Amino acid sequence: MGIHSGSYFRKPSVQRDPENLLQIRNPDRCDNWTCVGYAPSMKRRCRNPINQYNRSDARNILNELSALDPSASDVKPLLHRLAGKLLCLRYHQDQQSSVAMDWERKVESKFPAIHARGTKYPEPTSKSFGSRSKNECSPEIDADLFSEFMAWYAQRQKQSPSTSDAFAGTRTSPENRTSSAKMQYDPRGSEDMPKTQPESKQSSREEHTAEERTREEEENERARKEEARKEKARKEKAEEEKAKKQREQEEFNERARQRAERMRREREERLKHEQQEWEEAWERYLKAWDAFENEHDLSKRSKKCIPWPSKSGNSKDLTVDAIKEFYSKAPPYASDPNRVWKLMRIELRRWHTDHIAITLPSAEKDEELVSMFKMVTQVIIGLREKAGTERALNK
Repeated sequence: MGIHSGSYFRKPSVQRDPENLLQIRNPDRCDNWTCVGYAPSMKRRCRNPINQYNRSDARNILNELSALDPSASDVKPLLHRLAGKLLCLRYHQDQQSSVAMDWERKVESKFPAIHARGTKYPEPTSKSFGSRSKNECSPEIDADLFSEFMAWYAQRQKQSPSTSDAFAGTRTSPENRTSSAKMQYDPRGSEDMPKTQPESKQSSREEHTAEERTREEEENERARKEEARKEKARKEKAEEEKAKKQREQEEFNERARQRAERMRREREERLKHEQQEWEEAWERYLKAWDAFENEHDLSKRSKKCIPWPSKSGNSKDLTVDAIKEFYSKAPPYASDPNRVWKLMRIELRRWHTDHIAITLPSAEKDEELVSMFKMVTQVIIGLREKAGTERALNK
């Protein structure tokens, strides 16, 4: 009836549900309220939660938006305030203007007919709501906007029964109903509308927001200091490990050096001791031959008394290699080919098989003794030839 024919009731709200139009809830977080800012590093919407006080303020702003028409002058300031409440204090407060402008474009795209005609709406008349029929509606208001308003009205009745007082069954006068509707849909702004929050409460919330921001900054500072402390601890640990490895490497190198030095000394001592043994064997060999040759009593000479050219001087150790080693190491001038050649001439006369009859007449026919003399003689001949070759090369 009259309530459906009043021209000012055809003005739609920003949306029946501004929360859905502005996409406040984050589908990536189970449709919970998170920061509406954009995180460029992650290439997605920010997922930081909104604190309790800012959420409460944001709900109040959404309630105010739901009571305004899209072209009201208070829409843009409210959208700007709402953006500040729904952006995280830590990272995205600088996106307040861009988010508000994006929301303004969404509202304009949702209600293109309203913005195309401008922000002026016909003022309510003094006629009673029952005196005009549906056909007398202003031609500027289409059926879609009327349906939009009816849906909004039904939702407002469910949310707040007090909003239906202006449209209660008990009607007073058209003037009263007109003034009540003006209070609900005055397009001139929200300055004449009753405020939803007392100024003292708003100031308290702003102070709490500042305290919240201060706490967040302190937490960030503590986190930064903690990270710096951990980084310093990591560097100190890395330096300690590096120093430890360096000490271990130095200790290993020192042990290796000491081991090599010890082995070198042992080798030198062993060679020195071995050379001393060869010198003693050579002295023993010469003395034994002097004693054997100076014994004029031939009956006292025996096979066992012969000093054989080996390190031990025993006949059982006599081999070709043992004879070569003896003449190569025992003489103190073994490295001088001239002296070695002369020595081999002397040794050849001493060990020649024809000398057995003079040296040991009783063993002249001893085949084993003769074979041993021949072996020594052959080795001496080979060593004399080698020394003679070296003599010729050195001349």
